[in-house]
Amino acid sequence: MKKFFAVLLALCMIFALAACGSNDSTETTDTQTEETAAVDDTQTQETETDTQEETETVETSEQVQETVQDASGEGALGEYYIKITGCDYADNDEGYTSIIITYEFTNNSATAVAPASVLTCQAFQDGMSLSAATISGSSLYDNGNAMAQTVEPGATVTCQAAYTQSSDASIEFDVTESLSSTGSKVYAVFEAAA
Repeated sequence: MKKFFAVLLALCMIFALAACGSNDSTETTDTQTEETAAVDDTQTQETETDTQEETETVETSEQVQETVQDASGEGALGEYYIKITGCDYADNDEGYTSIIITYEFTNNSATAVAPASVLTCQAFQDGMSLSAATISGSSLYDNGNAMAQTVEPGATVTCQAAYTQSSDASIEFDVTESLSSTGSKVYAVFEAAA
């Protein structure tokens, strides 16, 4: 689009010069047209560079904001407050190492809700989503029971989510509000079990 406007501007300048010039100024007009085109190309490149720098600045700001969220591991998601408190490790029912992530859910809304009905939890490792783990033989995990219980307004409940590890890379745990379109999330990064 910028190139189109640059060419359009160059054509306007050519027509303006042609209208003002006399019959013996053909050589002068050609020279001026080449110079105008060179100036327009330079200005277009400078504008594209400025736009790229602005885009990089915005991306950097978003990365800084995500880093701050990562460091805290807590925040508001709509009318709910989430605080990621830690993790444990256990083998799932199939014998694979799993991470159990614990977080607090505070209901600041006016109605009683179950965390599972208003939140979405995900874990990622190596950029891939991890599968939920079934851990029935460990006292460390409540099998998601707290996620299903109703939490009254103003109350806080401790919830857990378990995921089967796929490697020894770090694990990112995200909590988002299910029906939100803002894309807000609370997350934390954990080391995988050795």
